[in-house]
Amino acid sequence: FLKTDLLSKEFKSSTSADEADEDRRNLYKVDLRGYEGVAGMELLKDRLDHECVCDVSDSANCRVSYHQDGQAVYWCYVADRSVSYCMDANFELYHDEKTKRWWSTELCEPEGECVCSGMGMLPTGDKSTLAQNTDPPLWSNSLNYGSACAKWKTDYELPWCFVGFDSICPDRHQRPGGRNIYNGRGSHQLDGMSQQYRSSLPCDEEGQDEILEESGKTCRILDRALDILCFLDMILRFPMFLILWRFVSNRCTAALVAEDQFEVVFSDDEDDGDVEDITDSFPADSMDDKQ
Repeated sequence: FLKTDLLSKEFKSSTSADEADEDRRNLYKVDLRGYEGVAGMELLKDRLDHECVCDVSDSANCRVSYHQDGQAVYWCYVADRSVSYCMDANFELYHDEKTKRWWSTELCEPEGECVCSGMGMLPTGDKSTLAQNTDPPLWSNSLNYGSACAKWKTDYELPWCFVGFDSICPDRHQRPGGRNIYNGRGSHQLDGMSQQYRSSLPCDEEGQDEILEESGKTCRILDRALDILCFLDMILRFPMFLILWRFVSNRCTAALVAEDQFEVVFSDDEDDGDVEDITDSFPADSMDDKQ
């Protein structure tokens, strides 16, 4: 499990675990309401640089492994710049001697479920696609964009929200552009900053339950249809089973009845007569010459 033979557990901070639990999600408690858009993002970037987070350059983010009892455990590689902050926050870190990277199981499971982070970020792309009259409404600085479930853009069919920089949501994804999505926005401080992962799973749970129920009905119908086809296939193969049984019981050979087409009769009289006939057919002169 989790490359146990290659890992060594490291360090213990003097900070108690309970105190660390209170501070671990401070990154998502930043109030950006009173900031101008770029200034708020720069504040968020500064907090992100001093927070214990998964390595944002790792596209896999939170991975899943399983104990021998089948229990799922989520983990991720820790950003190199975050290692010291993770130590100060009393996170349990492990070192992979093969990849020379640090990893932890605590960053991906602070809440143990797929939920909205509650913190928005400055929208990117075409502003004309921003949805109007969202619930909650978009702030004047747009920094609550994606903070809660809503159809924040008109080109999205389902409501969604940001679920953090470290997420276990199965459908998590980021906008194209990765870590360069904010390059050129304001100062160079935002260069290399990525957006949070976004997901639709925390939103419209009733609608998702309906989709799941309809999908289940469709799967059951297909399952029954395939069962019927399989049963018919076995019935059609039954005659072949009888043929094979007959073939094996006959020692794997086919019965063949041979019929006599003609009968050869050998006779000494007939053979001698044939010789005499042949001799008599030669002229007498020819016989004398031969002698």
